[in-house]
Amino acid sequence: VFGSARIKDTDPLYQKAYELGKALSDAGYNVFTGAGPGIMEATSKGAYEGKSKSIGLNIDLPQEQYSNPYLDEVITFEYFFSRKVMLVKNASACVCFPGGYGTVDELTEVLTLLQTQKMKPIPLIL
Repeated sequence: VFGSARIKDTDPLYQKAYELGKALSDAGYNVFTGAGPGIMEATSKGAYEGKSKSIGLNIDLPQEQYSNPYLDEVITFEYFFSRKVMLVKNASACVCFPGGYGTVDELTEVLTLLQTQKMKPIPLIL
C-alpha cells in the first residue's frame, strides 16, 4: 500500500487506509507499507490489529522517515530502488492512496514493471 506520509489521523483518508489494512489482514494477507507515518501508519495499524502481519519497509532518511509503531516486522533500506523492488516483489495487488513525489515514484515503478512484464500481472488499485 502506497500513500502520503503527511496525512494526519484526523483526515478521512487515514480512516480509509486503516479500514483497508484491517480488511486485508483479516482476509489473510500480510500487508506491506513503507513503514512511515500518514497513510503508511494507518494501513499498518489496521493490519497490526488484524489477523495477519504488518510489515514495514523503511527508508533511512536523515531528517524525515521513522518507523510507525504498528509493525510486526521492519526492514530498513538505504536506497529507494531496493525498497521499491521489495514492496512489490511478491505482491498480490498494489493499492495507491494520494501522496507526494514518493508515492508517484512508487506508482510509476509498478506501472513500468507491469508494462515491461518484469513482475507478474497484479491488480493496481488507485
